[in-house]
Amino acid sequence: MLLGLWPIAAKQGEVAAMNALGGNESLTAEVPACILKGAGIDLSSIGRFEPEQGEELIVVDNGAEQSYRRMVIGTDRRIVGGLVVGNHPEDFSAMLGAVKKQIEVTDAMAAALRAGDWSVLKAGAAQPAGV
Repeated sequence: MLLGLWPIAAKQGEVAAMNALGGNESLTAEVPACILKGAGIDLSSIGRFEPEQGEELIVVDNGAEQSYRRMVIGTDRRIVGGLVVGNHPEDFSAMLGAVKKQIEVTDAMAAALRAGDWSVLKAGAAQPAGV
């Protein structure tokens, strides 16, 4: 898998060096997050932000406030990634936690997310995985 981010490349190098010296290390792939600030706008992403067949795409677009958020919910009802444009650090942090903990999105959570309330992710990410 090609992820293309410096921290991942550095970790791959460490694992390769250990194995070249006779070790038996392996790299656990983690869903990468990317945060870009520049030109007066913030852009953050994690995982996939384009849905595949059968997945749900949630988009919250508020052009007047230079705000755009999108999230992909997989066929297993877990968030596989998303994209946040604009100043929404709390929303991105909650989505990041939800992706990493692989929380299941309930119908009530999905309705809140569609309405633009991404704070429901914080409560879900606070639960142990699989709850």
